[in-house]
Amino acid sequence: MSVTPETIHVLHVDDDPEFGDTVATFLELEDERFAVDTATRASDGLDRLSETQFDCVVSDYDMPGRNGIEFLEAVRDRYPDLPFVLYTGKGSEEVASDAISAGVTDYVQKKIDPSQYAVLANRISNAVEAARSASEADRRRHRLEQILKTVPGGVVQVDADGRFVFANRRAAEVLELDHDEVIERRYDGPGWEIQDLDGESISDDELPFRRVYDAGEPQYGIRHVIQWPDGTRKVLLVNGAPLFGEDGTVTSAVLSFTDVTASKERQRELAYRESVLEAALEASLDGILVSDEDRTPISYNQQLLDMWGLSADQLEADDTGPGADLVREQLERPETHMEVIDRITDNPRETHHDQIELVDGRVIDRYTAPVVDDDGFYGRVWFFRDITERKRQAEVLSERNDRMEQFANVVSHDLRNPLDVIDGRLELAREECTSPHLDAIDDAIGRMERIVDGVLWLAREGRDIGDTEPVDLADTVAAAWRIAGGERHGPTLVVGDVGSTDGFGRIEADGERLQQLLENLFRNAIDHAGDDVTVTVAPLADGFAVEDDGAGILQADRPSVFDAGYSTSDAGTGFGLSIVERIARAHGWDVRVTEGAEGGARFEITGVEFDDRAP
Repeated sequence: MSVTPETIHVLHVDDDPEFGDTVATFLELEDERFAVDTATRASDGLDRLSETQFDCVVSDYDMPGRNGIEFLEAVRDRYPDLPFVLYTGKGSEEVASDAISAGVTDYVQKKIDPSQYAVLANRISNAVEAARSASEADRRRHRLEQILKTVPGGVVQVDADGRFVFANRRAAEVLELDHDEVIERRYDGPGWEIQDLDGESISDDELPFRRVYDAGEPQYGIRHVIQWPDGTRKVLLVNGAPLFGEDGTVTSAVLSFTDVTASKERQRELAYRESVLEAALEASLDGILVSDEDRTPISYNQQLLDMWGLSADQLEADDTGPGADLVREQLERPETHMEVIDRITDNPRETHHDQIELVDGRVIDRYTAPVVDDDGFYGRVWFFRDITERKRQAEVLSERNDRMEQFANVVSHDLRNPLDVIDGRLELAREECTSPHLDAIDDAIGRMERIVDGVLWLAREGRDIGDTEPVDLADTVAAAWRIAGGERHGPTLVVGDVGSTDGFGRIEADGERLQQLLENLFRNAIDHAGDDVTVTVAPLADGFAVEDDGAGILQADRPSVFDAGYSTSDAGTGFGLSIVERIARAHGWDVRVTEGAEGGARFEITGVEFDDRAP
């Protein structure tokens, strides 16, 4: 349905659909402005009102569900000013009284006479025009209130001698006087000094009221300073107009003024900010362009010109903005780029971040966002960054990761299978014979399995951790000690300070990776210190420490202990401590090696987040 500004959009609700269609037809014939929609139930009418804006509701009284009065009450709750005409065949004083009480706009009784539609059309038209007139009056009053807010607040009337003969309260506030004190004071009185903006005294003939007297016509935009003896200064913006006597001479001047001291300070602040922004614009490593709503370049930096090989004259001569000549010749498919530019420029709320590939091989990361001022959409700011090298490095890294994955597959398949064969054959050999060499073979197989596990973890999983959750640290220590072989080999584990577990609780961690970290630290102690080693796990203020009473690590070797492949033991793989460091960093923890209380190695893991729900 086409609706013009003059259209009167009517919703007619009547449980008889045939009658509803008849009313709609006659109303639209009576007045070409009418556009009538129909509904057969009050609930349907409420749904239509929530979907479409109507100018008037016409409703029957007797309807299933809600009757006309109940429907009117529901409409008034949601749309208190919407005209509502009760159009019913049930005419009674009780219904009319209830309708009036509920806020009905008009009441029309159905008749068996086609002339009733003319009456109904006239009532609808009058109701809608009255509502529109009230709305327009409200809008005019609102506009006037807004206009009055912009007028300078201080108003005074000054006679030929410069004395105030009238002043409003705002004027008294600006002049820092009681309202009763303003009258009879002189504009250039001794209580203050009138100066120009440079701080120089203004001569009498340059005072605003004198300029109005001498010119005999309005004076606008006069700025001067009032300075009080205590050093307080105010900058006033003054407009003035003459008042004439019966003989045509100027009898007094009416001056309106406003305190613009804050505005002057604001101007200085804005000037400072502008200089800072200009400096930031030039210091940016990105090419930056600001265009107005017509896509005309208005601000840019040297990096932008260098990036696109343009001069300032070439850029400023381009009146089609950053979507055309600025980049057209550099793109392989300029028409695609133009479609993107048109789309993001047409929607001032949309921001856009994408990459464009140039024919010279460069890859540019481009970001645009709207610039909005107090009046709404103003233009756009564009950022261009050359990411060619970053893209190349990403591709190299991707290729390296692919090679690492292939390597991990080889290690997993081509080494594990022979190891499984050797391990199986070793078990068969043990059944057939006894030899001291078999234990050595078993140890070698175990070491090779640990090497394979370490290489696979570093290649596949060492770059990340899973989801973290509260993990019981003491329980994880016990589990890691069992898996590390501490119980089988016979070393001693001490948990806490002097046998105490105070300070252990739950920490935020990937439980599986935390256990792997502890296993590697325990294996490192056992491999380097032997079966009689004592390993202590002690709480720290922001983490925990694992130390042994072995020979320790030389000061010169400590910077290298976390390097992959580094080991001072023939039994070590060189991957265990590297994995420890990877897991710690993946959690955001720090790990360092130092000397233990008994001279052994001490590893401190800090930056650990203890969970508040620890028991």
